[in-house]
Amino acid sequence: MQCSRCGEVIRARIDLINDLSAEYGEGDGETSYHCRKVLIGKQGCYFPIEVMLKFDASRNLVGHQIPGGELLPK
Repeated sequence: MQCSRCGEVIRARIDLINDLSAEYGEGDGETSYHCRKVLIGKQGCYFPIEVMLKFDASRNLVGHQIPGGELLPK
């Protein structure tokens, strides 16, 4: 992740087994998952970056929202 305020790159790790919360589909029975984390950098900005990730039933990333920052490629 990169802070949109100061530009600091913040590394985060998502454990696909323990960090995801299940969302059970009502009509279609399809299960999806989501994860929410708040990251704060170390370089003095201390601006909280909220990371909200959505995963499909196979735990593949299908969407993200990152107010205050942006997702960087690996």
